[in-house]
Amino acid sequence: MSKSSQGEWKNNVGQPFYINIPRLSMLAAELNYPLNGFDKIGQISRLSDLGIELGAVLLAFKDIVEIIKPKTLSFSKLRFDEIKHYSLIEFSDRFNSKNSRQLREGTYNFDNAPHLWKIYDDYKVIMNLNPRWVTTDTASSSLSRNTEFAGLCLVKQIDKEQKIVYATPLFIGIPRNLDPFVTFQGHLS
Repeated sequence: MSKSSQGEWKNNVGQPFYINIPRLSMLAAELNYPLNGFDKIGQISRLSDLGIELGAVLLAFKDIVEIIKPKTLSFSKLRFDEIKHYSLIEFSDRFNSKNSRQLREGTYNFDNAPHLWKIYDDYKVIMNLNPRWVTTDTASSSLSRNTEFAGLCLVKQIDKEQKIVYATPLFIGIPRNLDPFVTFQGHLS
């Protein structure tokens, strides 16, 4: 079996910090999964503007990624010389952040985009973050730190000369094993 073999993604995200709704919607549509009840998404500038209704959106998109069961590769097991454009990649690792002030301020400058990055083997993985898809102010703060994240992303560009992989994050959050709310669930029954 190749080190880079695909497997079914087992969602290991506890609290979602970032949900790329347009990209996840496209993935759901491609897999014939219907989306209903998201009319307000086009009327907001940030997910956190939804207030209490954000909970329903978070649950719906968490359900989507669990129902569609995308086939993914893993950064930690990936042979970067074999990576392909538009591969779905899962991750659960410590990432660094850069230009993250924009996440807290809700601004976005493409040339200085906030992003998470990590070096695997000789390749640097960069995932740009759009403040619009950050779930809460607490999530903005968490994404501004060098810490553990879990999620799913789509490879959009590979620069083999500079050894950089650019990926679009679809779903980012705290790893389930570090999520205090997952720990509480076992004690609430």
